[in-house]
Amino acid sequence: MAHTVEFEPTFFVRATYVEDAATKREPYRAEHLDNVARMLSDGRLIVAGALADMSASVLVVRAADADAATAMMEQDVYWRTGVWTNIEVSAYNAATEASVRDGLA
Repeated sequence: MAHTVEFEPTFFVRATYVEDAATKREPYRAEHLDNVARMLSDGRLIVAGALADMSASVLVVRAADADAATAMMEQDVYWRTGVWTNIEVSAYNAATEASVRDGLA
């Protein structure tokens, strides 16, 4: 039997770091991580992290559309203080536990 998976609106975000980000982010890191924790807790954020080479943060967010995802990222202290220099947002079909489970039901 074929199953259809209904993906909720999710977006893949690549937020490029400024040069020497490991040093420049330090004064703002606690605030940034508090924001990440809040968004993970309330479900707006599925996953977040940094590329190992410190070239960018990578996040998968739930949002109504790309503009809303961008606005969410622009509220972060890393964007407001120049730790992130560019934010790229792409529509993303995230296979979450719920989307796969609901598609198989």
